[in-house]
Amino acid sequence: MHYSIMNLLMTMGLVALIAASAGPRFSKASFENRLPEMIDSLYTVRSQIESCRLEHGGMLPGQTSPWACVGADPFGDFMMRQDASGRGPWLKTVPANPFMTGDKANDVTCVNEVGVSPTGEEGTGWWFNAATGEFRACDSRFHAEY
Repeated sequence: MHYSIMNLLMTMGLVALIAASAGPRFSKASFENRLPEMIDSLYTVRSQIESCRLEHGGMLPGQTSPWACVGADPFGDFMMRQDASGRGPWLKTVPANPFMTGDKANDVTCVNEVGVSPTGEEGTGWWFNAATGEFRACDSRFHAEY
């Protein structure tokens, strides 16, 4: 069989058209698959924060005294190790935010003020407020609502 240049160009054009129309569908499916994963991660970490708080007389992970400020390293270290009383660890690892790529996807930004919310500009996957106990996604303003 011999194909003309015109047949090849038409076939390539048709394949390109199909690929261009299928791309957005795959992107939407990818988003829809990542959202439940992010929500599951939030529920897991939140429930472990609450368990930790109940076992430590109301203190949140990383606090050395009630209402004390918490940094990202003390929060993560506390959640992933056993304490002096043999309780914990509450998490094996901080899960990666599925909407982020790179080494910051499982990092936590810690703040210590009531009324502060994540902006999505923090550059980390998660956000923890030691003043309120809130744990949220912070990869975008949309996900900060979760």
